[in-house]
Amino acid sequence: MIKPSWRSLMIHKVGDHPNHYHNNRVLLHSLIVFLLVLISSFVVLGGTSNNNKAQSNHRRDGKSFNADLEPSYGSWSPLHDSSNDYPVINAYILAHSHCDPGWLETVNFYSKYNVSVILANVIKYLNQDPTKRFVWSESVFLEMWWRNNATQAQRDAFVNLVNKKQIEIVNGGWVMNDEALPTYESMIDQMTQGHQFIKENVGVTPVVVGWQIDPFGASRTFAYLLTQMGFKYHILDRIDERLKHKYTSMKESGTYVIEKRFEFNWCPSKSDPTACIFTHVLDHHYSAPEICFDNGECTGFDFEGDPKVNPPITPQNIDERASLLVSYIKNVTNKSYRTNNFLIPFGNDFRFQRADLMWDNMDKLISYINSNFNRFKINMKYSTLSEYFQSVTSSASIETFPLKTYNNEFGYSDYFPYDTCWGSDHDQFGNCNGYWSGYFTSEPQFKAVIREGERFLRNCEFIYTICQAEMYKVGYYLNKDISQTLKEAEEALQGLRNGLALALHHDAITGTEKRFVLRNYTDIIQNATEIVKNKASTLFDYISLKSSTHIQLNASMGEIYTLDTMNQIYSMALFNSLAWTVQEYVSVLVKSKNTMVFIIDEESGNLLDLESQVVEDVNSNLHLHFRVTLPPVGYSTVFIIQQPKLSNEKEPNSPQIYNNTIIMENNFVSVTFELVNGKLPYVLKSVTNKLTSVSTPLSQQIMQYTSFGDGAYIFRPLGEAVALPFEEAYVDCKFSQGNVVQVLSQRYTNNVTQTFLLYNENEYPDQGLYFDVITSVQTPDNQEQIIRFSMENVQTQLYTDSNGFEMIERPYQPVKFNDTSLYNRISGNYFPLVESSFVRGSNTQLTLFSKQAMGVSSLSNGSIEVMLNRNTLTDDDRGLGENLNVTQAIVIPLRVLIANPNDSNNLRPKIAKLFNHPALKIVSKSIFMPTNVASITRKDIEQAIGDFSSKYIVNQRFVNALPSNVHLLSLQTRRNSSDESSFTVLRFHHIYEKCESPSFSVPAILYPESIFSKYTLSQVAEKTLSLNDLIKNRMNFTRVELAPGKIRTFTLLLWKENQGDNWFSISSFLFGAAGMTVILMAVVVCISVAVSCRRKDYAAMDEINESTRLAQHFERDDYEENTINYSK
Repeated sequence: MIKPSWRSLMIHKVGDHPNHYHNNRVLLHSLIVFLLVLISSFVVLGGTSNNNKAQSNHRRDGKSFNADLEPSYGSWSPLHDSSNDYPVINAYILAHSHCDPGWLETVNFYSKYNVSVILANVIKYLNQDPTKRFVWSESVFLEMWWRNNATQAQRDAFVNLVNKKQIEIVNGGWVMNDEALPTYESMIDQMTQGHQFIKENVGVTPVVVGWQIDPFGASRTFAYLLTQMGFKYHILDRIDERLKHKYTSMKESGTYVIEKRFEFNWCPSKSDPTACIFTHVLDHHYSAPEICFDNGECTGFDFEGDPKVNPPITPQNIDERASLLVSYIKNVTNKSYRTNNFLIPFGNDFRFQRADLMWDNMDKLISYINSNFNRFKINMKYSTLSEYFQSVTSSASIETFPLKTYNNEFGYSDYFPYDTCWGSDHDQFGNCNGYWSGYFTSEPQFKAVIREGERFLRNCEFIYTICQAEMYKVGYYLNKDISQTLKEAEEALQGLRNGLALALHHDAITGTEKRFVLRNYTDIIQNATEIVKNKASTLFDYISLKSSTHIQLNASMGEIYTLDTMNQIYSMALFNSLAWTVQEYVSVLVKSKNTMVFIIDEESGNLLDLESQVVEDVNSNLHLHFRVTLPPVGYSTVFIIQQPKLSNEKEPNSPQIYNNTIIMENNFVSVTFELVNGKLPYVLKSVTNKLTSVSTPLSQQIMQYTSFGDGAYIFRPLGEAVALPFEEAYVDCKFSQGNVVQVLSQRYTNNVTQTFLLYNENEYPDQGLYFDVITSVQTPDNQEQIIRFSMENVQTQLYTDSNGFEMIERPYQPVKFNDTSLYNRISGNYFPLVESSFVRGSNTQLTLFSKQAMGVSSLSNGSIEVMLNRNTLTDDDRGLGENLNVTQAIVIPLRVLIANPNDSNNLRPKIAKLFNHPALKIVSKSIFMPTNVASITRKDIEQAIGDFSSKYIVNQRFVNALPSNVHLLSLQTRRNSSDESSFTVLRFHHIYEKCESPSFSVPAILYPESIFSKYTLSQVAEKTLSLNDLIKNRMNFTRVELAPGKIRTFTLLLWKENQGDNWFSISSFLFGAAGMTVILMAVVVCISVAVSCRRKDYAAMDEINESTRLAQHFERDDYEENTINYSK
């Protein structure tokens, strides 16, 4: 039983009968309880006493699940100085089960054979005992159980237990996402997926507690996003263990225990410094308590684990086991936390499959400890996280806890890279030797699949929303109801949303799963993508229709497409999901150098030749390049025809002569390459900014580290990186200069090639100052390959992005915690790169942009390196039990910008979005051509394209452009499963940080009705970021202000005003006639009323008319002022 002196229980009792407060007896009772609360608070918080100083270095069995800790030995044990211990401690037992949606087995396996058993048993035990509590996190498992395994009675019981607060949903995302590698956009999406499922099926809103206990480090951005989702509290676990514990052999270790920083108020955003979340760090791990002794023996309370280590509670051992647990509680609480409330995780990976073992044994301990309160001075009970945090914040004001901001704290602005301290590592190396910075790059091809899938989903979300908004126009042209098609498309989108959300799981995108599990993740995404392609292609058909004669485009969608048919006119619609006008450089694989590109001029309607260029690379692939202007959230269509090789086209039959120097340049930048000793390959020498006339010496090398014994998680190089040795038999080079692009394509070895591209941009600096580098590698065994760029004689500082949201300064630390080892100096200074990273000097900044997550570092002044691939033959003993054998070719595109820091700050945020959101290619072969293709003339081409353009809209814009500093983050339509109604989610993001750019880090004023001028916006509500809660309902949406770095989220109905066009369809004619009858009858009634009111007071009418006129005058002035502000 729980002792009744618990303060939290008394407070709850006071509020049990709020409607009876008028009764004097109840008032008296309340007063008495209030006094008892004050007395209890004094008893709980007051006084000091000495504590049992039992040393307990908490470690997990290295052989079980995601094991990362081993027993402690001798001086390796954390130290504890107990001088101010609490006389009474409130211990909160947190029953939980950490369930990975894929790791050693697939998500389906875990759901069917583990999670379904856990949930069934938990429900059974909670129903039997109202004092028991349980927390649940991953919505993906809850959805699979809900749909596949649960009976209606079990679903009802689950909801009932949530309502009774015996089960608490924590985190609530689709998965417990990794925090290093996803973009902030994708983390928002996956959290929204989970929260919407919970809201619609369980009725929970909002979720208020974060629960990120297993990701390998903690992100500043994710903590900030939680504040914008309405979260109040947050739980972390995996941070550098040298912060958590004091080790005698490690200088400066143990900061969190010495200063009692295990609970703090985290304000993680530079742009929004008042957005804070109260954060708790688990003192050892999320597993049940485990206590290890100096002799290496361990014992614990994970009753579903090994019974030799975790003995069941019996009458014979209960006093010994209870005393041990009490000693552990007092030791950790007194040394680590600032109140006398202690959270005890009671669970582990996939625990509570044997709920009887877990709860029956803990019941005995709780009863025994509480019944011996005078001896143990501990109150113990089962708890949810909200109950725990309410007790903590009632014991002490949040302002009294340490404050953690966006600034570096002991070199940690966030918690990357994560490091573990194993006794075996210390014995071998004399320090911790386990930086988890390898997974930033592990399985790079899967990281690319995820990002490509996210780009594709975004485009299809936009297309679906536009089609939904214009469904009445579409219905008019097709003379049919497309609502069923839209429903099927939404279901397909939901499948892809779920698949991509699943891939953000902290053992998925990280590349730390079994190979067959990774293939399962890939299959889920690719299968869902194919279904969406089919549905989205049909929707694009609908929105591009121009006449009622419907000939299907049969279009193919995707970033990679090869035009392989001769004398065939391809239509290629390039859909731009960015809300800016974009100059898009497009590359597509073709089969002939004799290729032409056409576009229809919007003003004249004439068919124009588009400048294009076919480039051959060193692998003899042909790439067609051209530039096209794309409207904001819209598309332009180009027409491509390729013909067989011309009769006068000759293949070169003499060796190519290579000049000593190659210069690629446009109006903004010049890039110089040189031969070394007159021999291939060319090497990068310098970049000159023509706007400032500053030339920067710059080199670039592909290099490789040799692995000590790395696996998927850990990066431990044996020494410094060495340059990739060229294989002379394979070295080759092809250089092309044309009217669109300049390309240097080189082969270094049999399986390493690299291509440099500079676009002939002469108008826009944000697209003319950079050049692209595309690298293809196949990595040898036990090697980790990198690209390193180096500027000469420049003092620089590294900055990396935090999930593509804000930039973080990364001071180089050659020594951490008295560790001077070479391998840790390298791996400990590797960080996650999601979209961009740069090294900045006083006058020069070198910025790299990426389309996928990877590791990045700057190990010397002027240098920046990114890791391309890892191929190790060993396992790093972190639980996976499998090597990282990545042997296929990996293709990594990078974008490189060199400019002064001010210009770089102005350009970087927008270039990052442009690079990561290229136009979606929608390709069709449906243009009719003459039978005799051998004699196609220009007239034939014009006639064929003209016939196509009479049926389809070839250029279309759906919104007006946003300011350059505002990104249209979301335009997504979601369906309420309860009533099948739809609503649109609209998010705006100011992409410049506070004080980042004098020109763009200013508040942006948006006028949504002008932005969406083609549509009507209604039922607008502002929501939290994941639609977790309502901020403001039925709001005025005429003006929206956006501060730097801020995201604002709205839900609304979006539809086209001319929806009445559907009345012209035959199927709705009778409905229209009936409606007209009602309208005519209403008109007759109105006329009768008007005639009867002829004796109206005309003076009053004149006064009303004057008021109306003035109101209209001011309304018009407001509109004109808003229009002027928007145009500015």
